[in-house]
Amino acid sequence: MQGLDNIVEVKVFKVDAITFTKDYKFLDGYDDIVECIATGKVYKSNYKGAFVELVEVSNMGAMEKIEKGMADFRNQLIKEGF
Repeated sequence: MQGLDNIVEVKVFKVDAITFTKDYKFLDGYDDIVECIATGKVYKSNYKGAFVELVEVSNMGAMEKIEKGMADFRNQLIKEGF
């Protein structure tokens, strides 16, 4: 029997297209990651018919750390001639 420590709850929010357009903005360089303008929470978006499903993935602080790490890695690759 599997323990409860391995269970992760994922909440999926559904919003209509009008609300999505008004309340969310895409992060630069992403076509499926959005930020809620009011809360700053970051979501993975998935279009389903007339609705957009949103799954919280992180916050802006974490996203900025990831972006910086990726930029440092990219710069190192360029420096090494890749």
